[in-house]
Amino acid sequence: MPVQQAQAKHLPPLDGLRGGAILMVLLFHVWRVPGGGVSGPVSHAIENFASIGWTGVELFFVLSGFLITGILLDARQATNYFRVFYARRVLRIFPLYYLTLIAFFWVWPLLAHHVAFFQLHGQGTFGPREQLWYWFDLVNLRTAFYPLIIVMLTHCWTLSLEEQFYAVWPVVVRFLRERWLVAGSIAVVVLSPALRALPWVQSMNAVYPNFTYRFTPFNLDTLLTGALLAVLWRRLDQKRLLWAAAAGLAATLPGLLLWGASSPGAGVIQPTVLALMFGSLLLLSLTWRPLQVFFALPPLRAMGKYSYSVYLLHPLVIAWTNVPMTHLLHQRPLFPGSPYGSFLAYGVVQIAMCFLVARGTWAIIESPLLRLKRHYRYEAPAGQTGALPGGIR
Repeated sequence: MPVQQAQAKHLPPLDGLRGGAILMVLLFHVWRVPGGGVSGPVSHAIENFASIGWTGVELFFVLSGFLITGILLDARQATNYFRVFYARRVLRIFPLYYLTLIAFFWVWPLLAHHVAFFQLHGQGTFGPREQLWYWFDLVNLRTAFYPLIIVMLTHCWTLSLEEQFYAVWPVVVRFLRERWLVAGSIAVVVLSPALRALPWVQSMNAVYPNFTYRFTPFNLDTLLTGALLAVLWRRLDQKRLLWAAAAGLAATLPGLLLWGASSPGAGVIQPTVLALMFGSLLLLSLTWRPLQVFFALPPLRAMGKYSYSVYLLHPLVIAWTNVPMTHLLHQRPLFPGSPYGSFLAYGVVQIAMCFLVARGTWAIIESPLLRLKRHYRYEAPAGQTGALPGGIR
């Protein structure tokens, strides 16, 4: 039986949408709380704008559900469906993730004994029991209760949640018909707010505010919104999808105004509202010409290309640049007449440093490893001719 190369359907606007998501996350971590004693209307405006950046994580989840489900749907008849999917996921995620853990848990403590810079950012020594949550990709289960136990790795909870999704969802897509995938996805999206509203869940969330935000069963509506859209993308024409996206966006705006989007704990309905809003935005980016052009802009697509490395490493980069940047801008303000100039420049430089580091890790680590994907190609069933589709990527 001939081995067929999967031909992926690349959608450039999704690269830009991913770039927008990582930029939102960076704004949240860099400018959420204005520093340096700066206060006033401009300072508050910056803080309020940056404070909604955490929702970029929700956009990542919708995108992930859409892209992964698309790949699985197009390759579901492959004879090596599971092996190829998981091999490609491992090549994409694990190398940089585990190198980051090695640098943080093993290298950093050694440097702290010899280099004053690392002493200023001392992370302490975390024993094997605490580290196991990270080595076994269960960070979200741990940080749902203790989110700041390891501050610089707390963001890895999103990777853990996605890995748990990847462990189960390929089986579901492989063996369920598409109409059941649609029905099941809709059921999860609709019932998720009710699940989060259960009294015992709310009691837990009152003690542990990140419980519903990070614990896997309560955070599936974003991923399955993307999965639902992946099925619809293959079944409906673009005009109908455009109208559905516009209607979905209009329907979610009142919800955003009512529940707000400034913090993860704003309400049990908020994650679902955000999922529907970002799902509508995703469809609009694929079907409405102005957004197609905007999200296909090279700068946004470049941000999307390096988004995984930026997301994984940005807390470390920000920590490493805090002391020298603060000292430099204090000694030599870039805009002496403006109380905000140095603060804004500080954030711009930190964001630029995150992308510069990501560009290096892409060239040295990610790109060479991703080229190994050519050794993992989906095989068509016996008797099938033509190339086996590879899904949206």
